[in-house]
Amino acid sequence: MPDDHYVARTYLKHFAGDSGKLRAYRKSNGKTFPCATKDICTELDGDIIPEFLIDDKLLGKYRKIFEGAWNPAVEALQKRVVDRDTKLHIAGYWANLLIGTPTWKRTGIDLYNQNIEYNLRARAALARENGHPEELLEQGIKALDSGQLRIAVEGDYIRAQGALFALRYAWKLYNADWHVYENKTETPFITSDNPCSFEDDPTWGKREHALYLPITPKLCLTCDLTKQRDLPDQPDFAKAPRGKVTGSDASLETIRRINVITAKSAEDLILTGEESDYGQLLATTYAKYHVEHESQMVRQGKAYLIGARSRVIPRKPISAGAKPA
Repeated sequence: MPDDHYVARTYLKHFAGDSGKLRAYRKSNGKTFPCATKDICTELDGDIIPEFLIDDKLLGKYRKIFEGAWNPAVEALQKRVVDRDTKLHIAGYWANLLIGTPTWKRTGIDLYNQNIEYNLRARAALARENGHPEELLEQGIKALDSGQLRIAVEGDYIRAQGALFALRYAWKLYNADWHVYENKTETPFITSDNPCSFEDDPTWGKREHALYLPITPKLCLTCDLTKQRDLPDQPDFAKAPRGKVTGSDASLETIRRINVITAKSAEDLILTGEESDYGQLLATTYAKYHVEHESQMVRQGKAYLIGARSRVIPRKPISAGAKPA
């Protein structure tokens, strides 16, 4: 059984130092070590998803298409030649990073678990109000509250859902407005084991949701998928992308802000080309941060409204039984 890369070597190699290796910083224990691109961001048989897909190699086939097109697309982006193919190939692999890393598997599990629990709680509450309480359901909720029972969706189911939705994410990214930040400073863009990051905002219902993807130490892309309107549901990559591509030089302040966003969103590994106090400082300062899923259930008229979002915040303590807001 092979170790498959959930962050491709073709992506990671652009961040390697003069030695051809990367410098990794662990948020979990503060340790730093040199590493080859083949030795990190891997999972056993990660390209295979058994049981939940008709084709259990679907994710691997998807990755193979866009990993192979990555280097030519990056070269075109560096030359500022962003045609339809360039945008498609970058969007396709960017989508993989939105659905295929351990971070998004973990948060996807949280999303499904919490959504199921809130739906059960809402159903039980409405049944009681209507004078027809469901005894077995009430017993199950009491067991959840006491920690005797828990909801646990299978991780491979979440990965399968991600594989099925990869093209839809690629379609959204392909049609989004992109902004390219060019870095002409001595401080490089960093990357991580969860390269697609976003800024945290505590506001429920906020429409803006900026995504960041470092491409090389000198280039970083950003876009906001929530700003799209009237995009056809069915992907058709034969059509030219709707979104514009703009660019600007990034100030040192902007570069450092994006690096903080990247460091916070990293699952465990922050990655640079060379060993530096700066990389170590980021790993130490933001060690407790990672992507968390949050759900909220509120009463609305005669029903309940269930909302969900992802945030980049300090790790939450594990607790039994989520309670409605």
